Amino acid sequence: MSILDYFKHGAAKLQSGTSSQLCLTSNDGGMILAQSATTGDFTPFSLSPAGRNVECFNGTCYVEGVANQSLQPNTLYSVYLHNLDGTDANCQLQFWRTFQGFNPTIDPHGIYVGNTGGINIGLTYLGQLYTGNSNISTLIAPGEHLQQPCYSHYNPWTFGFQTTDVQCNAFHQAMSGVQQSPTILTVTEGISESPEFVGHLNFYGNDVLTIGGTVSYFIQVSGTAINGNGGSQAWTVSSPTQYLTIGKDNQWYSLTANWMSAPPIGVYVARPVISYTGNGSILYRTSILGKLSL
Repeated sequence: MSILDYFKHGAAKLQSGTSSQLCLTSNDGGMILAQSATTGDFTPFSLSPAGRNVECFNGTCYVEGVANQSLQPNTLYSVYLHNLDGTDANCQLQFWRTFQGFNPTIDPHGIYVGNTGGINIGLTYLGQLYTGNSNISTLIAPGEHLQQPCYSHYNPWTFGFQTTDVQCNAFHQAMSGVQQSPTILTVTEGISESPEFVGHLNFYGNDVLTIGGTVSYFIQVSGTAINGNGGSQAWTVSSPTQYLTIGKDNQWYSLTANWMSAPPIGVYVARPVISYTGNGSILYRTSILGKLSL
């Protein structure tokens, strides 16, 4: 029997610890395997009790083969466990820019590993990290702007990210289009899990001038995705558009939009798109629920 029969990669869990700290911990008290880049041998590495924590922005990271680096803002990284020499002390987290062709690939064992101009079995793939404005916190507490910047390849947990209601008291026709609040940012690896968004819009016409006016609503999911050559491309999709015609002023109406799909590896933001065609103005309240894995 091989070592693969005794130790499984599934023990690992990649997650944000603080606004600057990335953590690799054990999900079940076990170990994680990493292959040697030179011999191909598997070595089990301990993740307990404290795991392996990395400060991302203070010049102590291992980035694309170079030590003592800081991660760049607004960048999506593929995160790997690097087996330097087969010893536990020298097994480190490494970061490679996803959109520079360093996205994961599959080795002969069926394990996702690094792609650094070819299969690099010395890099065991762990997940994706988006650095944003040098802040990698998972923002899940209800608010106008939420984010899930870290995706764990092993043991992803699914949670609801519920924004608070955002209200506009006098929304008129000229304000129609993509709204900048609320938003939910999500990172996905495009391998297994699919993000899902459900949006709600409640509104009423402020006066009789709005009778006969039409409100439309959908969720737009847009961002940057990997392309077929390992680079990046703009990526935008939308939920089906919902419509409603106002029949009375000062009466509440409601629309719901749903979107779920399997986008490529990338970082995306969900936003409401609200349009009003008619006279006068409406009052609206809107929110988004994201069902995301991290």
